[in-house]
Amino acid sequence: MAKKSIFFLMAIPVFGIMLLFFSTNHFQALTAEQARRINVLQNSPEVPDVILEDSKGEKFTFSDYRGQYILVTYIYATCGDVCPLVEMNFNKIYTQLPPKILEKKIQLLSISFDPAQDTPEMLEHHREMYEADGVYWKIARVPNQKELDLLLEQSGVIVLPIENGFEHNAAFYLINPEGQLIRIFNFDSPNEVVKVLREIISF
Repeated sequence: MAKKSIFFLMAIPVFGIMLLFFSTNHFQALTAEQARRINVLQNSPEVPDVILEDSKGEKFTFSDYRGQYILVTYIYATCGDVCPLVEMNFNKIYTQLPPKILEKKIQLLSISFDPAQDTPEMLEHHREMYEADGVYWKIARVPNQKELDLLLEQSGVIVLPIENGFEHNAAFYLINPEGQLIRIFNFDSPNEVVKVLREIISF
């Protein structure tokens, strides 16, 4: 009887470890964010070809940049928390990319998830504040809420309305020339982003 009890007690932690192993993708997906990034690396989901509007009021789609990489982040212009840090780091990435690479190989986009408040005029102010050129680094919004929701969902961007703005995750998202999301980077690691881009694009 005692041996059975000992066996049972030993089996519980073993079973728990096995369960954790399979439920965390071999101990990799220990958080929802990690799971999201692992899923991107494994599946390369296609990014919806939504209609965007930039700070000049011009419309465009992701497919307009087919054949180029696209580096994206998601912000809202009145954010006083993490968004300024994200955009300052985006500027660090932007200034490290050679002009010939920006012209032919990669497009940078800061996309607002608050289209009601972030008018083209507001986005233009945001563009000037972070020294985006409005051509190779555009500040844009998705005017159609259904399209925006689909884009956020497919990209794994979580946006929760709160009293004075939004709670949201922050990252840099790399889309390949075929329109697939292939990599998610920490927003506070601009040099890592540039390092990977240098390896992928060869500059």
